[in-house]
Amino acid sequence: MYLCNEDKVIQPINNQYSGKFKEEVLEYYYNHNMLLRETAAYFNIPSTSTISNWAAIYEKDGVSCLYEERRGRKFKKQSTKQLYVPSQPAKDIKDLSYEEAIKELEYLRMENEVLKKYHAFWTDMYETILNILFNIDEKKFYDIVNSAEDEYGLKPYISNDKNSLREYIEITNGLFIEKNTSTHRKIIILKKLFDVYDIQYTDLDFCIR
Repeated sequence: MYLCNEDKVIQPINNQYSGKFKEEVLEYYYNHNMLLRETAAYFNIPSTSTISNWAAIYEKDGVSCLYEERRGRKFKKQSTKQLYVPSQPAKDIKDLSYEEAIKELEYLRMENEVLKKYHAFWTDMYETILNILFNIDEKKFYDIVNSAEDEYGLKPYISNDKNSLREYIEITNGLFIEKNTSTHRKIIILKKLFDVYDIQYTDLDFCIR
């Protein structure tokens, strides 16, 4: 496989990655809260799916499995270890035994990590779709910003003043979109933008690998 890096000569890419390299890539991806495409570009990796596959291995089987060669390897036997399930209804913390408290803490940490990754996925998707729409017709974004009316209710989220937003994505120089919103609000913003572009948002499909 080959990678063309701007005006530089096309260079061959070695698809044999060491476990140490995979670990460094994921550490950079998680610690810097980067997009998959940004991480792939930084490490000169041709496909973002390569990194997402490593992330799936890391999250399912742990860092040690990044050092294993997985091509053609047999499936590992599923662990028979019982997963911890919080008591229903939930006990008061003072009523938990020491072992139950430790398991509860581990469960909450794992749940928090899952929620952070879920939020990161939707934020990545949100930014990608915003850029696609802008590239289709950037004038529609500027019309929203410059219009005296707010037909679609988008003016609070799209602005040419970054200081008016809590946390922003800069789509282009001088055009900013609110980033610090819930996943539900991001979906509403995208649906409204699809209405602006006269696109059926039911045509939008997500492929999670």
